Amino acid sequence: MTPASPPPLLSVILPVYNAEGTVAATLGALLAQPLRPFEILVSDDGSTDGSLAVCRRCERENPGSVRVFTGPNAGVSVARNRALDAARGEWISFCDADDIPHPGIYARLLDLAREEEAELALCAFQWVNPGGRTDGPVVSFPYRGRIVLDGRRQIDRRFFHPLLRMEWHHRGNLVAGLFRREIIERARLRFIPRVVSGEDLLFMLEYLLRIRRLAAVDEILYDYVQHPRNASAEFKRDSEWRRAANEYRMARERLRIFRAWPRAVLHPLERVKFRLRVLDRARKCRAALLRAGAIGRKGGVG
Repeated sequence: MTPASPPPLLSVILPVYNAEGTVAATLGALLAQPLRPFEILVSDDGSTDGSLAVCRRCERENPGSVRVFTGPNAGVSVARNRALDAARGEWISFCDADDIPHPGIYARLLDLAREEEAELALCAFQWVNPGGRTDGPVVSFPYRGRIVLDGRRQIDRRFFHPLLRMEWHHRGNLVAGLFRREIIERARLRFIPRVVSGEDLLFMLEYLLRIRRLAAVDEILYDYVQHPRNASAEFKRDSEWRRAANEYRMARERLRIFRAWPRAVLHPLERVKFRLRVLDRARKCRAALLRAGAIGRKGGVG
């Protein structure tokens, strides 16, 4: 792609860390998409296996369509941010290096966004377990068929507020969505590096604060593949104090987003609940750090 060429319709952001066994299939599914022009931005997070070699080979075989960026291991948030900084597409989508987007997912979401004049387009996804068994569909919020949320009141009531409260059946998965890059860049939205689990939910909340119209269909267009080495499974095996620290940071960020919500003034009791949750998570995090010997008795939580 030359500097004079027009920007692509879509930039797909693909963070990669030690995914040598799966990333080739993911890249193959992305390259098979009929939507053109689009770019795949691979951000390698300091992989120690053969992942980078697989991605570099794909870049050589698909010049202009695949771009690879590298950096030291710093987590998925930093890897995604690196790709976001380089993205040129009108729209942004996210994919994980062990998942399989269905054929035509991005063309379908783009058509939906254009038809409904939406700033966010969503579809359903399904969990695929080892052996190919599926658990689906899963949707970002409880909807059936095709739905449009028009205006802040509907978005707040049906999606933003329940997601902020982390209500059951409301999810912040980014991989089944299409986002306008103009909105992301205008607000300079980026992932929070120190949040290692739940960072996608926070990004979704920040984005929802800045839009007035979204459209969704309950068609399953993405396979969210479960296996013992994916990020969610690795996080569950992490040390108690690291998990507690992440829960504390998540609570603190949700309180920050709640305070930035224009309708927060209508929910004074929830403000108190959010603050109490932050304090509770901080207490549990400090207790876990003490048990692990990571801090002294006077140490604080950062």
